[in-house]
Amino acid sequence: MSDVRTIAVGFDGSPSSCGALRWALMFAKALDARTVVVHAVGMIERAQEPEVIGELKEAATVLASEVVDSPGRVIWHVSEADPCSALLQAIDDPHNADLIVVGTRDHALDQGLPLGSTSLEVLQHSRVPVVIVPGRR
Repeated sequence: MSDVRTIAVGFDGSPSSCGALRWALMFAKALDARTVVVHAVGMIERAQEPEVIGELKEAATVLASEVVDSPGRVIWHVSEADPCSALLQAIDDPHNADLIVVGTRDHALDQGLPLGSTSLEVLQHSRVPVVIVPGRR
């Protein structure tokens, strides 16, 4: 994994995405890699509202400030795509992610499922390694 220069992580403010972001930030710090925090708004109308995006960016920034020393190594990216497509697009220019990090969905855990639909779809279609950070029951 020493070739990892950029890590893309999905973030929607849920507890599982916060866990995934924290893991990605700590791993990026250990590797001296960049972290691209990907927020997808394509399927959720409320997620497109500027105040919601602002609140999520602030939450991600606060979490990043607790983990990383160089805030310039963390990039906020809002995508008009669905969550899976947004993360897969981060593999290409301009981000060129070498690794994708996602959390398990909280409601999937409630149903006893190990993976949510986004994490499963990303895992099936990614050209780069994927880390799925387990949530807490």
